[in-house]
Amino acid sequence: MHGLIMQELELLDEDANIFKLVGPVLIKQDPLEATSNVKKRLEFIKGEVDRLDAQLRRLDDKQSKRQHTVGSVILPCLVLLAY
Repeated sequence: MHGLIMQELELLDEDANIFKLVGPVLIKQDPLEATSNVKKRLEFIKGEVDRLDAQLRRLDDKQSKRQHTVGSVILPCLVLLAY
């Protein structure tokens, strides 16, 4: 969504009016300020996505190691039960 906003801001003329919705009120905003705010927000979102992807990879690795550990404990028990 923010990417679409950035594309729309790039299409506007320099003298275009830009408004920001703050609660129930539309407030006029400087085009440079609006563009800067959207860019900062996009950078923040990208950073959060990267952080969460890294966290997910760490949790996947941790899960794989624990599955291997559980498998190495259960397999000998199953062998003993088979006898």
